[in-house]
Amino acid sequence: AHYALTSLAFIAVYMLVVVTSLPGAIFLTLTGGFLFGIFPGFLYSLVGATVGAVALFIAARMGFGREMAARMQASGGTIGTLQAALRDNEWSVLLTIRLIPAIPFFLANLIPAFVGVMLSTFAITTALGILPADLIYTALGASLGGIFARGEVPSLDTLFRPEFIWPLVGLGLLAMLPIAVL
Repeated sequence: AHYALTSLAFIAVYMLVVVTSLPGAIFLTLTGGFLFGIFPGFLYSLVGATVGAVALFIAARMGFGREMAARMQASGGTIGTLQAALRDNEWSVLLTIRLIPAIPFFLANLIPAFVGVMLSTFAITTALGILPADLIYTALGASLGGIFARGEVPSLDTLFRPEFIWPLVGLGLLAMLPIAVL
């Protein structure tokens, strides 16, 4: 009955979850597909996640970014290596961080802020990098929503229907991306 308000509330909740670094964004993406379908559900999730990540990035940079960047530079180690890689190849490293989630999402939002990545580069690579997984999880949520809309009960047979199998294949391929890159 209140589609526009529900859509805006969904995006706002998604942004809040990302900004506060609460776990559960994947469930929100599934819920977006369940409630709104693949489109615009994936768009709502993408906007919520990207805007939330950008807000956290800005807050981190404004709050204690310079001090943290100096500490990171002095500490060396894995963070220092990542910092050097980001300085040399911002676009490719940021896209890789998003496509291959080896680093938790909240750290992938904070570290670039501390290193001094440009806001526009961060925002664009975040949106592009999370898009594949966002689309896959939204499709899974939409498939589940379709089952309930038809009055069916989900079962293991459900996983072998085309509307479920293709997103699961996509998820498997996305999971194999680190192997292909290495």
